[in-house]
Amino acid sequence: MTDSFWDRRWFAKPVQECGAARKILRLARFKISKFGPRKDDPPDCEGFVNGKWSAVEVTRLTHEKTRKRAVKAISQGKPPPYYSWKRDEVVRELQKQITTKAKGVARYKGGKYQRYVLVIHTAEFVLDGSTMREFLKGATFQCGALTDVVLGLSYEPASKRCPTFRLRLIRV
Repeated sequence: MTDSFWDRRWFAKPVQECGAARKILRLARFKISKFGPRKDDPPDCEGFVNGKWSAVEVTRLTHEKTRKRAVKAISQGKPPPYYSWKRDEVVRELQKQITTKAKGVARYKGGKYQRYVLVIHTAEFVLDGSTMREFLKGATFQCGALTDVVLGLSYEPASKRCPTFRLRLIRV
């Protein structure tokens, strides 16, 4: 599945990233102000998060092979395929993204930022709020440079919201 929920709202990538991050952080009950994209990425965005000047990185959780097939199917007017994620795969992929982004943050850590946030968004078909809640039960993620990691899902008509999850981090 493509990440059509988060991608279709904004045309330019920096605007898309900050728009998705702003919405997900607010839905996760963070207070956001003076928030916007940076011209010299990284980080993708910066602003006040709960009163602290923060660097915010943004990425997506997607099954890349299926995403590529979905883009092709949609362009041909066909229904897009979706990937049937398993819990271990989700946890492993989230850890991989956290590790990768934390390494990037390490390059500019110690500067003007008081908080280092990673926002991960997804619109994967099978990763709805109840499934993700079960997948994340008891899960912890090793993290060095990041202070917060938030996962945001696409809009769910039944609950009339975009579920968000603050991931439990273990400092390494």
